[in-house]
Amino acid sequence: MSEKSSNSRSQDILKNFFVKGNVTTRDISQQSIDKQQVNILFFNLSESKQDNSEIIEAINNAYLATVPDTWFDYRDKVTQIDDILKQLEEIPQQNQSHSPLLQFIYLLTEDENIPQTICEKLKQLLSNNSFDTKNNTKSLQPLHSYLLIQLRPEANNQLFLKAWFIPDDTIQDPWERFKPLTVDEQQPEIPFILEELPQLLGNLIQQCFEEHLQGQPTELTIEVFLPRDRLWHEEVEKWKYLDLKYLDSGNTKKKIPSVAIGIRHRVVIRSYERMRKQSKQKDFYWNKKWRKLDWEDSCVNLVNKSPENYSDLDEVRVSLGGKISECEELITFFGETIFLKMFCNLSNLEKDILLDFIESEGIPILIWSRCDLRSFKNSTDFDELMQTKLHELPNYVKKQRVSAQKKYLIAKKQALEIDSSNHLGNHLVLLWDDPNRVPPNQKHKLESSVS
Repeated sequence: MSEKSSNSRSQDILKNFFVKGNVTTRDISQQSIDKQQVNILFFNLSESKQDNSEIIEAINNAYLATVPDTWFDYRDKVTQIDDILKQLEEIPQQNQSHSPLLQFIYLLTEDENIPQTICEKLKQLLSNNSFDTKNNTKSLQPLHSYLLIQLRPEANNQLFLKAWFIPDDTIQDPWERFKPLTVDEQQPEIPFILEELPQLLGNLIQQCFEEHLQGQPTELTIEVFLPRDRLWHEEVEKWKYLDLKYLDSGNTKKKIPSVAIGIRHRVVIRSYERMRKQSKQKDFYWNKKWRKLDWEDSCVNLVNKSPENYSDLDEVRVSLGGKISECEELITFFGETIFLKMFCNLSNLEKDILLDFIESEGIPILIWSRCDLRSFKNSTDFDELMQTKLHELPNYVKKQRVSAQKKYLIAKKQALEIDSSNHLGNHLVLLWDDPNRVPPNQKHKLESSVS
């Protein structure tokens, strides 16, 4: 059979899948949809879009999940089936049994909107082409995406802001993983001006979803790298952004909602100094502690794994006469600790000592409240938080923040005399420092220092 007739026959098979659903297994077994044999696969559902809207959506989702992350930097996003197949054929093939077209078909078989009869025939195609579904790396499950915002300190207390986006945290190549975001058309970083933050954050979040994710489902976490003097008091989770997707409604007279980032997304802070001042020895301890974390363990169990079973920094501080005087004290009590919690108000000296300790000893996770726990009316909220599995902690912190905001809005709307400021969600801070997620400019320096 000639290549031309083979192409035509394959097009007919796929068209029959989606339009008639009457192709037989024998038809499938006689055809290979391998890239060398099929240059362009074509089928068009334009005449039946109304009846096949769910199938059209499934095809679009599979298309977006199949193309490389940078695919649309130089190409248009297409919607017609024949154009989608043409683009899939243009993607460089890394593995004969994992061609983009087979990947695309595999994702269709995973979508519940594809009719079962069609799904089974698509699976037969995969089987005939030896597609290894166990080693398939992409799916239509939500991605784990990260918006990284760095505040770099300069002289005279000035800060400069820079941002990156990680669409898919499973990608390990740093040059593919980190996508620089535009904060200014002329320069990669700009002065941090609080009054301009809502518009800037709105633009950054819009870039993440419109330019990079392009409809792919995700669970977004925002990580803010703060200099040492801002780690304790900068309420980054309360930063507001303009939700620019409301501009798409077409009603330009509507007010664009201004939303706190901690209400819409998971928000954690990170240490700018830890990222910038890494050394071989510090990097060793940081990675070692991170690898020791048990993501299925409860937070309270991780805290209690410190020597002498001291459960938190507050207890140690009391045992030391009410203050921490030097790092040696923390090393003695928490030398092997991987997770710290605290709710005491520290002096500036104690804060410096604690940050020196956690950065030098590589402690990756620290949770604290900006308000003394004893001032909360419902201290059991924190007990519940500590029972959470570690991998669920950022989500639980977000829920507490949402709960606090709901309480505030209800009290405001009903003119109730409720003090929502004592809600735990208003004061929770989560430092979550993953050594495997360091921006590329710093990551390159780290790799150079250990090579």
